[in-house]
Amino acid sequence: MKTKPDSYDTQDFFEFLDGDDEPGHSVLREMRVGAEPVLALFFSRDSEPVRLHYESDETVQSYLHCAGAGCCICQLGAAPTRFLLLSVYSLESRAVEVLRVSEARGPGKLRTELGILQEQEDLASTLVSIARGKNYRYTVQVRPLGEHADRGSAAIESFLRARKGGLRLSMAFLTMSPLEMAEVPRIRRKLDAIGIRLPSAGNSKTSADAADPGPDPSEVGEEDSDPEAPAEGH
Repeated sequence: MKTKPDSYDTQDFFEFLDGDDEPGHSVLREMRVGAEPVLALFFSRDSEPVRLHYESDETVQSYLHCAGAGCCICQLGAAPTRFLLLSVYSLESRAVEVLRVSEARGPGKLRTELGILQEQEDLASTLVSIARGKNYRYTVQVRPLGEHADRGSAAIESFLRARKGGLRLSMAFLTMSPLEMAEVPRIRRKLDAIGIRLPSAGNSKTSADAADPGPDPSEVGEEDSDPEAPAEGH
């Protein structure tokens, strides 16, 4: 059973021949935030609410969508975490990526720290630096974008066209049915231990590349504590 997408992007060869070399056409992925600041441009106020679980099994190691009724992870007593997904342009990858923001508020929480963006008169020309420090505390700093900096126009235009065609930010995260979840070894062991049996499933459905080494325990109730986890926003 395949539970995690490949670590590289794929593209139709004929589309490659007919296409151009503009950045921003890769598979939609999550922006990973760690100790080294990531540099981003916020070009849209649109967001998507999602409910995600983090699955630590080595075959998954990613956030995935709650399957709703019958969700195996919910049955094991782990409630999904609510996030808002934002589209941002990454100055490093030169592509539009998905920033995952917990609904939690407070000092050091990403949602609260991003409040500084509301004070910016020209957000499109504002460079936003985001880092995650010790104890999963986030810092957000802003400064004017350099005169000769990459503004991501081609990638952003391409992304907006894809959005009109049905692209959703939630596609950056894994989607599995309850039966597919039950085939994940860690989940299967716990289901067996408490006596819940589900039939075997076929190959799992996956979304775009969105692996994440772990959750932010300060955002999800201290249930998983991987100190190297990218947490919200990766």
